[in-house]
Amino acid sequence: MRLAALLVLCAGATAIIAAEGDPDARFGFWIDPPVLDSPGGSATLKVFLGSTADRVQGWSFGIKGTDGAIPGAMVRIVNAQAGGDLMTAGPGGGPPGFLSCTLWPAETECGVPCPDCTAVTQGVVLDFLQQTFVNATTGFHLLTLSIEVGGEAGASARLDFTDEAGVPPIKALVVLDGLSYVPARQDGIEIRRVECAPDFYPRVASVTGAHGTQQTVGVYLDFNRTGNAAFDVQGWSFGIRHDPHVLDLLDATADGTDTMHVRNGAEPDFNQFRFVPADPPGATEGFTHGVVIDFQTGITLAPRNNFLDCAARYRLAAEPPCPEPIVTHLTPTGALGVPAVRMIMVVDGESLVPCASGAGEVRIACSAPFVRGNSNGDGRVDIADGVFIFYYLFRGGRAPVPLDAADVNDDGAVDSSDGVYIVYHQFLNGPPPPPPFPLAGLDPTSDNL
Repeated sequence: MRLAALLVLCAGATAIIAAEGDPDARFGFWIDPPVLDSPGGSATLKVFLGSTADRVQGWSFGIKGTDGAIPGAMVRIVNAQAGGDLMTAGPGGGPPGFLSCTLWPAETECGVPCPDCTAVTQGVVLDFLQQTFVNATTGFHLLTLSIEVGGEAGASARLDFTDEAGVPPIKALVVLDGLSYVPARQDGIEIRRVECAPDFYPRVASVTGAHGTQQTVGVYLDFNRTGNAAFDVQGWSFGIRHDPHVLDLLDATADGTDTMHVRNGAEPDFNQFRFVPADPPGATEGFTHGVVIDFQTGITLAPRNNFLDCAARYRLAAEPPCPEPIVTHLTPTGALGVPAVRMIMVVDGESLVPCASGAGEVRIACSAPFVRGNSNGDGRVDIADGVFIFYYLFRGGRAPVPLDAADVNDDGAVDSSDGVYIVYHQFLNGPPPPPPFPLAGLDPTSDNL
């Protein structure tokens, strides 16, 4: 059945009148970011609805890939997912009464990878009983697109709203009071295939921790990955995205990092963090960081590697299905924020996009009760546990399970001081191990064990 017919039914009207007049300035569709400079590979885009009118009942649109201003780039729509706002906009705060999302030409359902798709269509009816609407909004998230960019460097391609995608073709329209209106704003995206800089490599450290703990993760920049760089760095920017269903971003800072000494021992002229809300709101999707070393461009950074740019603190919010851990990633990106903050290194006033970047793995381990000091797992804390620790450290003995049980002084590491701590406690009136002790419990301390 045609989408138009479905919209007629749900609108409770006898007909939907196709908008024959001028496009309606009350409505708009757009893709964010409006321009994407890509060295090739994968990227994520978002599609939004804007409306100054209340009680929007539904909409439809198609998006299709075409040549850009300089043909030669290729864009493939790998997958599509319904936007976060959309999935809570239907009856009772749930999904819409009708949602159609298809990738073309393979006619693949959204959420399923598409082998060779260049177009996508969406059709939505919020509520067949007409009790749920989208009211005036400056950015209602309709769709998230995963794309692959290829082709010649220097070329470009576009994704634009179209009335030619789908079988039969789906028209771009918004439904209000049972009538359809063509949105005046239908802004696509120019995707430019750019040369990449092999020397620039943003990467995030990996970390392991128990559910509920807080972990600090470093973000590093390599400016001389090939070892042959011959330029001066003037600044950089990037975003770090995470899964807000798994991690809570608590803060991000450059304090105590290499960034704070980059301007002849002083902090840079510009050092800006921005925290990007998740969609739907209520959490944070990531953060961006931008640095300009010296606005006068007189002070620059010689290319180097292992430059600690900043540190971000996360709470490991998701509880793993024990005994298996949860594994998620912190991903460098140039498409986070509105407007999007590009992932670039600045040299001679020009922006250089990295050829690759390194995502950090976050492993959320099971939280299991233990007794601190009971390193050999026999249920008692005695001199044997001290011997067990020394045997593990210096003679290749089996590892304590959990490792935190052998961190007797709770300093976040297992070393010889832990074995000595047990001996002092047992025979020289030393203090007892920190909690959990003497009864089993969970570790109240946030560390990497």
